[in-house]
Amino acid sequence: MEAVAVEWTHEVSGAAKEWLTVSKTDAETLTVTVSDNETAEKRSGTVTVSATDHPEMKPIGVTVSQEAGEVTEYSISVNPVSLEFEADSTEPQEVTVTAVGEGLTWTAAAEQGASWLHVEASGDKISVTVDAYEDTELQRAANIIVTPDREGVAAKSVRVTQQPAEEVPSLTVSPTDAMEFAYNETASRMLRVTAVACTWVAEAKDAEGNPAEWIELSVSRLPEELSGNVVVRVQPNSSLEARSGEVVIRTNTEGIEPITIAVTQGPGKEFLSSLTDHVTLEDMNPAGGFYYYLSPAQKWDTSTQASSWQCELWGAGLTRTLDGGTYVYSGTGDVLKLAFYTSRINYNDDELFYIPDGVYDVQWYDYFPSKEQWVPFTVVQGREANNLTIRISHSWYVHIEDGEITESAPIWEGTMNVALGADDTYTIEMNFKDDAGWDITGTVVSKVTESNVNFWENPAPEPEEPEEPEDPDPGFGQ
Repeated sequence: MEAVAVEWTHEVSGAAKEWLTVSKTDAETLTVTVSDNETAEKRSGTVTVSATDHPEMKPIGVTVSQEAGEVTEYSISVNPVSLEFEADSTEPQEVTVTAVGEGLTWTAAAEQGASWLHVEASGDKISVTVDAYEDTELQRAANIIVTPDREGVAAKSVRVTQQPAEEVPSLTVSPTDAMEFAYNETASRMLRVTAVACTWVAEAKDAEGNPAEWIELSVSRLPEELSGNVVVRVQPNSSLEARSGEVVIRTNTEGIEPITIAVTQGPGKEFLSSLTDHVTLEDMNPAGGFYYYLSPAQKWDTSTQASSWQCELWGAGLTRTLDGGTYVYSGTGDVLKLAFYTSRINYNDDELFYIPDGVYDVQWYDYFPSKEQWVPFTVVQGREANNLTIRISHSWYVHIEDGEITESAPIWEGTMNVALGADDTYTIEMNFKDDAGWDITGTVVSKVTESNVNFWENPAPEPEEPEEPEDPDPGFGQ
């Protein structure tokens, strides 16, 4: 290039700058160099020379062309494109990577979050291993990413899947401790049965391996569930000997042994009474106290012909106090708990209620008799209660020493003769026997010291009368 008395500069056109380089060698020379054309097309660019001190001079453009080059194709491929492992697989599997294009290299790694998937590259191979998988429901999967080192070459992925573990059949029961029941116990015990890949049955057997009808089993489990619960109850033991059996949880799945839980039940009682001699009530004339509970009849009620009373009478050496919602006794002496029916007692606004005079005979009743079954002037025979902590119900004699029950007996037969004096003092002659034939006799003299009247005004009769509630103060909470 020839330049006379002119300062000049040069510039390469935009896209050509990537492959076309121009340098000013001296005041009259430009040196042009190009990089190899690795594309399949001819390319060209322009070098523009401009006078910097004579703007009126028109710039001169020089076109530089370069022939198309020989193109090298770069790519990678993987084989196989997917791998599958079992849950307990420990052997590695291989993937072959084929790289096309001189000098093309690559790296391989498990995608982020797949810590259970391990990759090791060597030569053109990728060795793949997985951790053991314990889930029994869902498979897991992740990708291995193979990335070329050359920009513009697409990465490849290998899909790795691991199958869930096969369920191993198993059967467990909790708890497995031996069960002990009292002869008349109504409480139940519950067993939790956990089953995996197997079904099971629950059976009750006696000591000889025969079906034990006195052991009652109730099995419950949700639909489609193998695990469940077994509720165990026993029937009352009417014999005087203890008995034993077992609950067997078994499956037909090979290799799983039956699970047995021992069940024992105490002997029944010949008598409910613990007395060893006749009893004379010597500390109730006068008595230490007299409590009654009564539900008088509604004014509109014309069908009820009897009223229910719950009474407690205690000796002069005892004190009755409320402790945590239950009445307890301290001291030493006798207690009579009496349930009986009188002629109809109507509610009155003065709330004055009296036990009718007369002779009351001991009589057996259902545990919860209907009002139609109540017979006036009868004492309800004593029995054991269904309650787990209070074992006496209806009419009983109890002896207490220093606040502890030492003897008790149900009122089984006999009479009581009630007479109300002019000063509202009752004189009650007791002539009872317990279920073992021991006499319980004596005279109780006392005014009423405590009472509880259960009454609510109800102007319209219900379709059915509610059952008579039990005495809310069962007493004997020692």
